[in-house]
This record gives sequence, structure tokens and C-alpha cells, in this order.
Amino acid sequence: MVDIPVGMYRPHMREIPVFALPDGFVFRDFRLPGDEGPGDAGAWVKIQAAAEARFMQITHETFLNDFGGYESQLPGRSWFVATQKGEDVASITAWWWDTPPDCVLQGRVGLIHWVATIPEYQGRGIGKAMVTKAMQRLARDHEVAYLNTSTIRIPAIRVYLDSGFLPDMKKSRADEAWSLVSESLKHPALGNA
Repeated sequence: MVDIPVGMYRPHMREIPVFALPDGFVFRDFRLPGDEGPGDAGAWVKIQAAAEARFMQITHETFLNDFGGYESQLPGRSWFVATQKGEDVASITAWWWDTPPDCVLQGRVGLIHWVATIPEYQGRGIGKAMVTKAMQRLARDHEVAYLNTSTIRIPAIRVYLDSGFLPDMKKSRADEAWSLVSESLKHPALGNA
């Protein structure tokens, strides 16, 4: 499939679907450097790099480009999913974004950001539970939410559609992109189920 960036938006933050973590997994908050150790930037990079290995290279510079100067905001906005043995296997951040002109939403919005699950734990429902947690946090400060993804991330798009996100048809190449997605994914929100 052609890799085309797409946007998705949630027009309100009411009636957030609640998906729980599967048994054997727990959420833990992002930790800053301090008395408890070096902090979680390295863990974030490790998970993102494992999840994104097929798509892009993730480094500490990636982390700094998105969160540098705002690290103090990460606790309470960024979480890891860990196994009962304490192994971090997934991560998500409930962030904010000042939208560009080609976005269906305008102004500062809540942003579902950097959602990742390492490959061997994908397909277990962890992503849906993470999106629930992030949307619940975003609802405290925002009336709407947004996320950026791409046409090659069909399982992720299904999670977002199930969570009430809709295609942003104002984005560049949106008609082409969502036509491709609709060929691979049947869903009521796409009008093809």
C-alpha cells in the first residue's frame, strides 16, 4: 500500500469508549530523571524504535524534537504499558497541537501522540486501552482531539475509528488516502461496513 499521511479527528470528547488493558498488563506513568534513575526517555525511544522499525528510524533526537523543553509535562500525559514482570511494551502520550491550515479542526487541540506497541505484543487490545486512557486525559483540557497516522497503519486506524475518530478530509491527498484505507478496512465510520 502507498504510505500517505492522514489525519483523524474526534469532534467532541463525550462518550469516550472504555477499553481496558488485557489481563497481565498495567499502566505506569512516565518518570523524569531524578532520584529513581535516569527517567524514561530511553524506554520511550526503545519502544518507539521497535514499533516503528519498518517505517522510520527513532532516536533520542526524535524524543527531543517532540518533547524537548516540555519534559516536565510528560508525567500525567505519557504512559507505558508494562507486563507483570515490569517489561515496558507500549507507550502513548496525550499531548496538544496547534493545527495547520489544512486541518478540519483549528487552533489548539488535544493530540493522541506517538502511540506504539512493540511487535510481539500487538493485536492484544493494548492500543485500544491506551487510546482510552489518553482520551480521558485530553478530555480534561480539550473539547476535541486529533491524531496523525498513515495509510499503512490499518490496525491502528481501526483502533482510532473504534474510539470515535473520523477521517480528516481537508488534509492533502485525503480522498486518495481514504480510498486506499477503505479497500483494506471495512468500518461503519467509513461507510463501507
